[in-house]
Amino acid sequence: MEEQEGINNIFKNLQDISEIKKCFYHKKTECKGDVISAHSIPQSGRLDLIKGVVNKKNKVFSLSEIFIENGIVKKGIRAIGWGKKAASTFFGFCAHHDKELFKPIENNNDFDNSPEHCFLHSYRSFAFSYHELKKTYKLAGYTANAPQLTKIQNSLSDLLNKIKPIETKLKQFPLDTELPQELLKNQLGEVKNKISTIKKQIDTATGKQIETDFLLSIENIRTTKDVLELLNKLYLLNEKLKSVIQEFKKVQNPENLFWMDWMNKYKTKLDFAIENKSYDGLKYYCRIKDELFPFACAFAFSPDFLYSGIDNIIIPSLNPDDVLNACLMVTVLPDKSNKTIILFSCFEGDRQSKYFLDKLFSMKDDEFERAVTSIIINKSSNVFLNPTMWEKLGARQNTLEREINLKRSFDELPDKPFMSE
Repeated sequence: MEEQEGINNIFKNLQDISEIKKCFYHKKTECKGDVISAHSIPQSGRLDLIKGVVNKKNKVFSLSEIFIENGIVKKGIRAIGWGKKAASTFFGFCAHHDKELFKPIENNNDFDNSPEHCFLHSYRSFAFSYHELKKTYKLAGYTANAPQLTKIQNSLSDLLNKIKPIETKLKQFPLDTELPQELLKNQLGEVKNKISTIKKQIDTATGKQIETDFLLSIENIRTTKDVLELLNKLYLLNEKLKSVIQEFKKVQNPENLFWMDWMNKYKTKLDFAIENKSYDGLKYYCRIKDELFPFACAFAFSPDFLYSGIDNIIIPSLNPDDVLNACLMVTVLPDKSNKTIILFSCFEGDRQSKYFLDKLFSMKDDEFERAVTSIIINKSSNVFLNPTMWEKLGARQNTLEREINLKRSFDELPDKPFMSE
């Protein structure tokens, strides 16, 4: 038990390291105040409709809390409340933009299904997933590469410090001065072995091979000039090694990773839309249910299959590459009028997403509800359940936990749509 607690504490520390506090709004010169713990789902009039008492405190159950069990990272259903790490919050907006941008959909305002309301909910759902993806890659980069790359850079600095005194002494002698071979073998051999070790470390860390064929062999070095030429080539090699490290770190930067490039493309469109209040840049699909489903969610994802009804028939993608060019935003909100708002949106011109949503929203009610439930579980992020609803699942709690932990590859299309039991 203590060992497991220790592992979870380490994981929590890594999560703290991965935290990013940056306003999603694109014009940073207009930001005011600190970046705050902003809600992706309105608390007043939304989340508070599905809260329940757990251990004498108001809480909801989160569908995607991360923890470690027996050395395995898992998602689990855990109670979460309104404290420091409140349900649905993320450090994605400054105090000014969190208040001003979302005024129309906050303060217990009614949802009017207007383009403005639909856009603002979709914008915030996208912002949450964008923020979470940046955190994920920051954590992955830190845990996998930061300590190793730091160690390599320390080795490079150590090597430079050893080379410089040698170079300074040799420059005091004429270039044609012949040097003792035993001294050369000892000192230059140590330097060359050090370079070889560093090269192997970088090859392993980056998956790249560094060319070192230009290095002269020790046996061919006779004079001061030969040694200085070798040292100059060692400096060049050192710069090449540093360049590879910098390039690799750049690749590890979340802004330059593939999925960040994918989301940045769509963020640019959202930036233009919110600045110009051009809400017709998105296509909205909304269905309002005349009953209160006690859960809420907000996230964005790329669909990896197409629906043709609930009978597990899959329609092949229009083009496999289109999967990586599709983006859907999902917001499910409980409503104070005992209704449930189910809002999906996609970008105009995104034919893959439009085709997906046309099929989804043409389903009958029972098929539609099961399909939406399956999408939420399959892509579960930022999803919250009423405690009573969680308790009523009974034995099906284990089924739900198993389904949200199914491993799926980003680069492979599924054989059939995921369908929740």
